[in-house]
Amino acid sequence: MALSIQLLGVELKATDVQIGLIGAMSPLGYAISSMLNPKVSGRVGRENSALIGAVIYLVVAFSIPISYYTRSIALLLVVSSVAGIAIGFYWPPVQALMGTSAPAERLLTFITVYNLSWSAGRLLGMKLSGNLFMHSPNTPFIVSGFVSLFVALSIATIRAVRARGDGTPPSRRLPICARTEFDSLVVASAQLGNLLRTLSVGTVVALFPKWASALGFNPAQVSSLIFLLFVGHLISFIIAPMVYARIKPRMLMAIKTATILSSIFVSVSSSGWQFCLSFLLVGVCAGLACTASTYYSILSQGETTRGSARHEASVGAGSVLGPILGGLIAQITASQRSPYMLIAFIGLCLLALDIAFLLRGKS
Repeated sequence: MALSIQLLGVELKATDVQIGLIGAMSPLGYAISSMLNPKVSGRVGRENSALIGAVIYLVVAFSIPISYYTRSIALLLVVSSVAGIAIGFYWPPVQALMGTSAPAERLLTFITVYNLSWSAGRLLGMKLSGNLFMHSPNTPFIVSGFVSLFVALSIATIRAVRARGDGTPPSRRLPICARTEFDSLVVASAQLGNLLRTLSVGTVVALFPKWASALGFNPAQVSSLIFLLFVGHLISFIIAPMVYARIKPRMLMAIKTATILSSIFVSVSSSGWQFCLSFLLVGVCAGLACTASTYYSILSQGETTRGSARHEASVGAGSVLGPILGGLIAQITASQRSPYMLIAFIGLCLLALDIAFLLRGKS
């Protein structure tokens, strides 16, 4: 639904700054909601938190067409932020349940399947968004609403089946490795890498539709190009099992370096095939950064949702800052290429932090 919201913003003639704000409101709500989720899920339960999120998202999806009929950008900003809050109720507890329910010997497989599942869903959504939008600007949101309804009913059914049993969730064996202590700087480096990847992905999803419109691409072509970004995600998640054992501080630095280069490649692209290659590269780099952050966040959190919440908060923070800062600099410089150079500069700053941490460790 994220790309459809941006396409709707372009349809409503939003400025660069407004497009950036529209793209930032959902992840802003998501970041705040994710940081609060450990307390929320601790009070109401992780499954109940996920159910609440699915229901709120359902209501939001069916409400967005009101923005189209009223031509209200302000209303679009509001409902977009509520959508982010809903996802913040849903995603951290689902990720934490996945991590704590996995036996030690199968944790890496669980993480891989989890990443492939959400990435495939988002890939399909990106591919369909433009085509559905060309049918009618309201169609993507109606479809999202019914998908949310299915998710909510599935969670409710699982809870009902358990209630007819002994009323308690099945016992979960915490992986031995989840009790291991990790260097907090390494965990932070992985999560900052996740921040950088969401800066780049968030900027592409939020701001590229307007750039593409100026280049003469239609919504279906836009969604096809961004679809390749999530193909890159899938590729990186498929190769992830071969990477986990090699996730070290130097690899975290290498991932950031590749993300910086991919952002520069986007900024110098001007044709369809160049965007295809650059978005595919962004997707692969983003998937590797996500893998590293998910791995360290789950293993360092124990039975809480704290690590997952921080991981998802970095997702929200990057997706907020990317569109806002990118839209602002695009309007100031009158160039749609400048946001991606900004991402590269931020990446260099994070890479410098990694180098400082590494040198500190050696000393």
